[in-house]
Amino acid sequence: MIAKIAKEISNLPYFFAKQAPHVIRILLLLAPLMLLGVGFAQKADEDSIMVLLKYAKDYYIEGEYPAVIIILGGILNDLEGSSISEAHTYLAVSYVAVGDRTAAKEHFKKALRFGHKQILDPAVVSREAISIFDKTKREVAGEAAMCSCFLPGSGQMMKGDNRKGQIIMAASAVTAITSILSWTITQEKGQTYWNLGADETGKLEQTYNEYNKWYGRSLLITASFLCVYLYGIIDAFVYDAGHSSTFTRSMKSGLILEPSSKGISISYIVDF
Repeated sequence: MIAKIAKEISNLPYFFAKQAPHVIRILLLLAPLMLLGVGFAQKADEDSIMVLLKYAKDYYIEGEYPAVIIILGGILNDLEGSSISEAHTYLAVSYVAVGDRTAAKEHFKKALRFGHKQILDPAVVSREAISIFDKTKREVAGEAAMCSCFLPGSGQMMKGDNRKGQIIMAASAVTAITSILSWTITQEKGQTYWNLGADETGKLEQTYNEYNKWYGRSLLITASFLCVYLYGIIDAFVYDAGHSSTFTRSMKSGLILEPSSKGISISYIVDF
């Protein structure tokens, strides 16, 4: 993991070009992390990963965005669960702060993939970051809806809601297969009805009723499939534009100055 952080540091031409006055300070900030890493250079345990994640959050609060990018870029592959979405969110808002909108959008997409309910708090995140995040959510929603057109449930999985995606996928598969079988039986019943001979007039009513019963069943099952199919597309296309979030839980009380490409966002956080 420390090797990954060192690799991130070695890829600093972008920061040297745009953040030259802060480079020495960033390296000094990272010094404790490098010392911390000596003890677990070969294998990082969960506690050490959480320590580094906490360092990254603290540096974000202090406005040391390049440091946040370096640290989180080195531990992303070692994170699990909700920490993955949280790390991608911090990376995204940090990239917004240093003016890299493209990288910010990519990490927002990944944050949504690993935490589909991830939303931001305007009290601690710049308006520019929220704007990019909302645009990313709309873009992801459009892509998810297109995926659902071809494979119901895949759009929900693309947005990170795997459970709902699996339910929609299973429901659409069951109703589609049942619909095909039902129409096959309906066709057989209809063929039997039309093949009745002149000497079988006594069976006309019974055979027709049997055919009509299966015809109604087939329509109902097909309608069920269409409902599941359309729901999958519509649900994938809908996105939450809210901005209240658990993203603030790790924030400390104090004045937050967050730079963006259009200016400086100023806010004050009160931790109760």
